[in-house]
Amino acid sequence: MNSGKGGLNPRLYNSALKLLSIRAHGTEELRRKLLNKGDAGDVEAVLAELLRKKYLDDQEFACQRARSACLHKRWGSLRISQDLKNLGLDDRIVGLSLEKALAEFPEEERLARVISNYQKLYGRPTSIKDMKKLFDHCLRLGYAAEMVRPRLESLFSSLSWD
Repeated sequence: MNSGKGGLNPRLYNSALKLLSIRAHGTEELRRKLLNKGDAGDVEAVLAELLRKKYLDDQEFACQRARSACLHKRWGSLRISQDLKNLGLDDRIVGLSLEKALAEFPEEERLARVISNYQKLYGRPTSIKDMKKLFDHCLRLGYAAEMVRPRLESLFSSLSWD
């Protein structure tokens, strides 16, 4: 039902504004949510208006999300990249956003902090089983195995191989 100013569906437009007031969204993510509430034509009109008013900006959204993932969640680049792609952002935007975030928060430093924090919580690994748990934790956070292995080398000397 198109009505209201500029042919926009006011109910759908208000839903979009409410979602954006809660947190930033990418265009594709917001499109998916709005399609549950209205038809495709109305959704596209609302998205066009939000883009025109600069309430939606995929590049800025991706940069903020990548930065937040680095700073607060301590995610590695693999997990951040997957998160952004899952939100419907294209590879170019994902790449640029990741590049900016990694320049500000180098991955090696974040990985070192992840390992340090893990050891504060669970202690220094004393067995192969403990080491595997730490290694798997780093992988789940999105750090590449090739980056994690060298970081854990120094811990191998204190392991019990039983």
